[in-house]
Amino acid sequence: MAIFNFTKTPNIRRYHHEYIYYDPQKEEREKRIERIRKKKEAKENGLLYADNIRNAFSAQREERNKKRKGNNVHYIIMAIVIVALIYWLK
Repeated sequence: MAIFNFTKTPNIRRYHHEYIYYDPQKEEREKRIERIRKKKEAKENGLLYADNIRNAFSAQREERNKKRKGNNVHYIIMAIVIVALIYWLK
């Protein structure tokens, strides 16, 4: 009889598993704590930490800009000292 049943096709049986002990808030909290711990360790070791490549590039750019700004201040101070020495020697 099953051979002649062309009009009604059977529904696909799908697997659906309900997690019993899954807590998405706890999982997010643990990920956040782990990310903060890694950042703290990297900062203590003098390294840059980024959890993905976009953050890695932006963190590297920020470090480079900080160094540039520090160099600019250094050059300004050196220029002031040189001008003061020239003025004092006259």
